[in-house]
Amino acid sequence: MESIGTIHDYDAQKGWGFIEPVSGGRDVFFHRSNVVMEEGRELVPGTPVEFTPGYDTRQRRCAVVVRPF
Repeated sequence: MESIGTIHDYDAQKGWGFIEPVSGGRDVFFHRSNVVMEEGRELVPGTPVEFTPGYDTRQRRCAVVVRPF
């Protein structure tokens, strides 16, 4: 199920950040390897995104697909 949120925090050097869901609740971790975006776009705090919530290999909540719009 897709969710909507905004980039709350992103560290480009480390390649990870957090999404603040519009529906509320805890921020969702994401890694740049799960981001699908057009060439030349940049992730910055405030960027609206659509994301698929899931779990990583250690069963921690995260976004498994992130699409800025």
